[in-house]
Amino acid sequence: MKSIHDFLFLIPIRMQILFHQHYYKRFIGMDNLNWFIIISMKQKAFLLLPILLLSSCDSSQVAMVTSFLSPYYIPKSNNRVCIKDEEIISPFNTSINTSLYHYVSDYSNDTLNSIRDEINFKLEYFHALSDRHYSYTLDGKDILNVKAINDSYGKNKSLVVDDFLYHLLKESYQFTLHSQGRYNMFLGSLNDIYEEKFAKLDNQQSMKEKVFQDMAHLHFASFSEEEKKAIDEVIKNTPISQSELEQSLTFDDEKKSVTFHEITRDGIPLKNVQISLGGNAKGFATEKITNDLKKEYPGISLVMNSGTSSIKALGTRPDKKDWILRYINPAYQEYLDSESNPYNDYEFTISYPGQFNLSTSGNYENYFYEIQGKKMVKNSHILDATTGYSNNYFDQVSVFLNDAGLADMYTTALMNTSSIEEASLLFDSLNQIYQQHDAEMILSYKEYQGEYFSYSLDCYQPLSSFDLPIAVLKDGSEYANDYQSLNLSDIVSYKTNLACPFKQVYCLTSELYQKASLITDKLKKPDNVISLLREIK
Repeated sequence: MKSIHDFLFLIPIRMQILFHQHYYKRFIGMDNLNWFIIISMKQKAFLLLPILLLSSCDSSQVAMVTSFLSPYYIPKSNNRVCIKDEEIISPFNTSINTSLYHYVSDYSNDTLNSIRDEINFKLEYFHALSDRHYSYTLDGKDILNVKAINDSYGKNKSLVVDDFLYHLLKESYQFTLHSQGRYNMFLGSLNDIYEEKFAKLDNQQSMKEKVFQDMAHLHFASFSEEEKKAIDEVIKNTPISQSELEQSLTFDDEKKSVTFHEITRDGIPLKNVQISLGGNAKGFATEKITNDLKKEYPGISLVMNSGTSSIKALGTRPDKKDWILRYINPAYQEYLDSESNPYNDYEFTISYPGQFNLSTSGNYENYFYEIQGKKMVKNSHILDATTGYSNNYFDQVSVFLNDAGLADMYTTALMNTSSIEEASLLFDSLNQIYQQHDAEMILSYKEYQGEYFSYSLDCYQPLSSFDLPIAVLKDGSEYANDYQSLNLSDIVSYKTNLACPFKQVYCLTSELYQKASLITDKLKKPDNVISLLREIK
């Protein structure tokens, strides 16, 4: 029997998989192509069946792509994994899609349903294990998760945990020690402050921030003095030094137990130290699920698209050529208005061979700019344990590395570096520690007139004497006052515009640079291509 790879290939675009009919026609050499999508509800997940019908083949040779969507939420009852709190929580707080490539004869409906159920159960269970906010049950019994471990801080309790959680904790701990302070698993209390801040951004803006957000289509906000004090207090109680980190956790490999010890600094206990694994638990789940499926079904061909952070492919392209990946543009992602967005969503592709895992971290999902004098300082969800704030030299970092969990930690650590040289040194150091000989890296930042660029008020011209945008009102008049007596709904447009046409730079390791190329056609904004590709030597 022929492999499904004789007929199908895909193009991963950021975290989405797109299928184009003309590629199938060109590859198969057929024009009478029929394309159907069947959608059926199965418990909490959709089963999507894009079907490619080949008139010359019998029914057993129908090539199919079966996609399993992750559950919308973890229920309170009538499920193996149940949440005990009155909350609606999706596994890993995102939508995860797994696409399986096969012929009709490869898998029975019962087998497909079994694969779907296995994926969904593990997504729910691994989420429950790694959650630090809520409590869950498995088959009616309490799950001992990260929340329970955090509750045990300083009590000298040895807690026996599930094998997945044990290895997740131990590998996160070891990476914290190895990453030169750029990745820290003990940022739970700091993350609490930022999660609350991001949840209420638009309700805490000053008029100046509202006006700039309306004009620039970027998130604006600022920290209150109370929030700054809270951040300072949390950082004072965050383990940072090697000696502090080494005090924190004890692992017993035989019992699979973890002890979360009280940590001291100069003899004084650190208060409310909390583990947070939100930056890498989903990657570990992706790695575990795909590895388990590969063991159970050795010939399986699939792509697991785990939200906005990673995509893992098992199997190869049908024509044995490279995968073609379109890489997302960070400038496009952080722009708030999709209709007026001046940027292309992607501008270059990467040709990558065989199986791969691509993990990405960016500062455009949860962020805001804080106006400090003429500066616009960006705060995002990726945090530096030494300062309590973000390092925003890079807009986005990606690594190709076969282990999805390890790759997620790489990108978080690399986002906390402040130059190409610093990132490259850390990347090389981690590769040596973890024996990653084929890892590749992309570092992306903005540049204007050959210099590193970050937004500032000086980039927007003209501004009024109040350092505010000049607006055009419904009656055609210009407004250049302080906005205290003006409703934003009265504004038709702004005379003020971005006066610094920056470039989005992508620095790629040498092997990856050879596989990258700018897109020259079919761009949404062909007159505003901002991408520059450079090789890291």
